Amino acid sequence: MALFLLLFAGIILSIGLGLWSLYQRIVLLDALCGSQTEETERLLKRRHDMLDELIQALRVFTVTDHENLELIVKIHLDALRAASPHAGLLAERRVDEAVILLFQCAQEIPVLRQSDEFCSFHSEMQRIENALKASRPILTDLIRDYNKTLRRFPINRLAERFNYTQRGLHDIGVDGGGFAKIPA
Repeated sequence: MALFLLLFAGIILSIGLGLWSLYQRIVLLDALCGSQTEETERLLKRRHDMLDELIQALRVFTVTDHENLELIVKIHLDALRAASPHAGLLAERRVDEAVILLFQCAQEIPVLRQSDEFCSFHSEMQRIENALKASRPILTDLIRDYNKTLRRFPINRLAERFNYTQRGLHDIGVDGGGFAKIPA
């Protein structure tokens, strides 16, 4: 009888440790998704702050192309006011294109092109864009892994019990765009 109880306790302990391990995997994946989402959102916020500065600078120097600048301002504001995550992702794709257009416009202004301050601003903006391009696929992969994990048995039962739900993808595509180079 004692051997049976010992065997039974071992089985229960093994099941408990297995469930604990599965729960820890959910917690870890959830935390990774959360931290990568925060990093991506921090980069997007920094980009939007820098876009405000760039738009203000271009308003001062741009005399002829106010229509394009106003369109870019509208795209920028739409991205900031997006009502849903999906709408925000689509708006961010348009902002990606607008950033390239803004820098192309700035390249046509000799005073800006020759300014050391503008060159460092451009470099910082390019660093942020590159960080965003790197961050988005990582976030997408983490969310896909998390969602796939939540669909497996018995993790799906544990996730249900502790209110872990599927996450929406932040995949807005990988663009091949880039910045115009500043001539030295």
